[in-house]
Amino acid sequence: MTAIDHIRDDTDASPAVAQVIREHDVCKNTRWVDYWDSRQDGLSLAATPRVSVESFPRSFGEESTPNPADPGMNAVVERLIDKLSRSDATGTAASFRVGSVLDDMSTRTAVHGRAAIGRCPTRVIARLPYGTRVSFRQVLGSGTAGGLEWINSGNDAERGISGVRLDVDGAVAEMRRMGDGALVDDETLSARTLGALEPSDN
Repeated sequence: MTAIDHIRDDTDASPAVAQVIREHDVCKNTRWVDYWDSRQDGLSLAATPRVSVESFPRSFGEESTPNPADPGMNAVVERLIDKLSRSDATGTAASFRVGSVLDDMSTRTAVHGRAAIGRCPTRVIARLPYGTRVSFRQVLGSGTAGGLEWINSGNDAERGISGVRLDVDGAVAEMRRMGDGALVDDETLSARTLGALEPSDN
């Protein structure tokens, strides 16, 4: 998944070019960040090109770019991150619509329905990289589709991205999470995967 920040800027353009920018809504990219799960390539291959944790940049340039997201998307993401960071599973579920989907690309699981989404974080929210203590790096997108780059320094996979799609009422219809699963040990990843399953005594 890729995070792209862009601005509409005709300040330095000629009058003719500025008119094209305005009429055709041309955008200039100011920041481009790719996220991927290198576990899908196999752990031996994933380790080869990886820089050390100490050498990895702490910032991806978000402090030098304006927040590109629609205000409505901003409001939804800020509310969602607040609930997740405080381990509030009930509040988290309230941001989703009834027939929503929470898709985790690292565990290859998808949880369907607001009620089930609320129960899933209750079981594993402290283990989720986008759960307890999470904060956002940048919010992206329009009023209906976008996402957020998130940071969780208390987690093994401390950075990632989530795509978010909203319905017409501003509720989350779909959220798809991606982080680098190669940074997570098998036991932890298995626990997160099992957390998506409804227990037999539910």
